[in-house]
Amino acid sequence: MWRLSFLHAAGVCTALAVSGLVMAAESTRTPSLPFDQTAYMHPQRRVAVGGGRRLNLYCSGSGKPAVILDAGAGGSMLDWYTIQPAIARTTEVCSYDRAGREFSDPAPAPASGLASAVDDLHALLHAATIASPYVLVGHSLGGVIVLSFADRYRAEVAGMVLVDPGHPEMFPRIAAAIAPAPVYDKLVAQAARHLNDCIAAARRGAIRPGSTAYKMCVSPTDPKFSTALNASEQQRQRRLQWWEATKAETRMLHDLSPAEITDMQQSLGALPLIVLTASAHTIPGISGRQQITIENLWKTMHGELAALSSEGLDRPVPCSTHFIQLDCPSVVIDAIDEIISRVRSTRSPQLAPSAAPIAKP
Repeated sequence: MWRLSFLHAAGVCTALAVSGLVMAAESTRTPSLPFDQTAYMHPQRRVAVGGGRRLNLYCSGSGKPAVILDAGAGGSMLDWYTIQPAIARTTEVCSYDRAGREFSDPAPAPASGLASAVDDLHALLHAATIASPYVLVGHSLGGVIVLSFADRYRAEVAGMVLVDPGHPEMFPRIAAAIAPAPVYDKLVAQAARHLNDCIAAARRGAIRPGSTAYKMCVSPTDPKFSTALNASEQQRQRRLQWWEATKAETRMLHDLSPAEITDMQQSLGALPLIVLTASAHTIPGISGRQQITIENLWKTMHGELAALSSEGLDRPVPCSTHFIQLDCPSVVIDAIDEIISRVRSTRSPQLAPSAAPIAKP
């Protein structure tokens, strides 16, 4: 299987992921549990989040604390197909599609940023009456989203697992570490052009099977998925809504305000937290020395995220590229199970919902 990689470590972020310029090859993988492929071919539960919009939510299992899975940029709840069935044996677990993705309605404006994504997640969980406190699990951009959620609604978060997450300061720090970096700038520009070309093609209705635009913009068939699921996924990637949502997600970390960056680096107290760090990122056109510099900085930034909690742990994952949940699902499952156990041992057996959320103005 080939997956588009959200190469945070390259500093090119989502743009390379959705453009298909960088692909993460399947590595040695722990076999995953069987999963219902039809669940990803139609909406599961479209929950009203305000403004006449609905987001698609998929929950399975039962018990507390509820585990909430947040995908990386350009991703969807399908990114968790290796994880959700396993966690559902232990507790309630929910994945969802962010605004404009898969079966969720678009955001009010294409330029909606990180704050809007956090607002949507909070509204979704409350409207769906998923009891807090939650264990939040975020991959890549999803890791930054759940960090921001924890900053704004600390009382509603019982623990977190960050799966090769982004870092609030990753872009300026990576740029500074490898400056001057003409190759970096070229890759960013190339990815931006690709996104804009796919948006233009979708707007014209030109992403049709067999066309150049289709080959450029639509992911290849995944042999592990059924013909029907592949067709369903590829059909959605032809839509203008899908590409506009993708472009909005590419901007989320670029457009963070200084206040947002500062807020996401505040202490999380003794919150149970595990950060999983992938060991192999492929960055085209970067020199060997720059590659090493970026990888070392990536590890440093993940150590900083783990240190936000006095109970935080940073774990390298030698078997994995950026998509740890696909390359080594057992590592992610074990980390989530560990956080669930820690939460259950430190909170009341009933894990009653928290009081009114602590919301920042």
